[in-house]
Amino acid sequence: MILSALALTMLVAFPASAQKKKSSSKSSPFYVGGSVGLTYSTANDGQGNGENSKQSGASYRLLPEIGYTINKKMAAGVQVGLVKGIATFGSFDPSDIKTLGLTVASAGLDISSDINFGGGGGVPGAAGPTKITGFRFAPYFRYTLISGSKFDLFVDGMFAFTRAARKAYGPDPNGNGNTWQGTNYNLIEVAARPGFLVKFTPKFNIICRVGALGFQSAKQQDSEAGITRFGLDFDSSNLILGFIYNL
Repeated sequence: MILSALALTMLVAFPASAQKKKSSSKSSPFYVGGSVGLTYSTANDGQGNGENSKQSGASYRLLPEIGYTINKKMAAGVQVGLVKGIATFGSFDPSDIKTLGLTVASAGLDISSDINFGGGGGVPGAAGPTKITGFRFAPYFRYTLISGSKFDLFVDGMFAFTRAARKAYGPDPNGNGNTWQGTNYNLIEVAARPGFLVKFTPKFNIICRVGALGFQSAKQQDSEAGITRFGLDFDSSNLILGFIYNL
């Protein structure tokens, strides 16, 4: 009799306990996502050489990210990925990069065919095919200022390091004809980046980061050449769209 009553109690209690555990369970605090961007530029040198005066190329950004939601207000994560062209320099103004021997035109950083960075006719400074690529590592801490059922407003405190490489085919400085020459750059950004999150579903969100307030440094490897800047930037070239999927 006692055994029968105990068995009946267990049969009733176990499903109730399982149901309670299931209903109280929470989704994972981890999320994954990323940003993907692509631009295509065409330039004409104005020399009247028909198709030979035109150059074109692409710039892209492939930045997957993973993060952890600490609570309703705070989260932390990291972006790691590849960049090419103007995207390599993050929120740097392309006109600032000219001090490192690069083009003042943002389109020029996209183009991977003939670009003249100064000079011509075989003299030093005339560049042939040029490519600029980089690897970016950017951990961040996020604080949500306003949180709603469909919309969040936040600020990311971000430290970003980019290892950039510029490879160009042109006159050898030692007079050995045309050769491939490479230059490496180290870029650092420490900035606050505001943004907003659009919650399409509990799992899937669209994220937008726009602008930056902070410090930036770009230095050429094995050289004193470099630039630093501190400021506020909210132009459209500093807008990054992406997505987040809550696990």
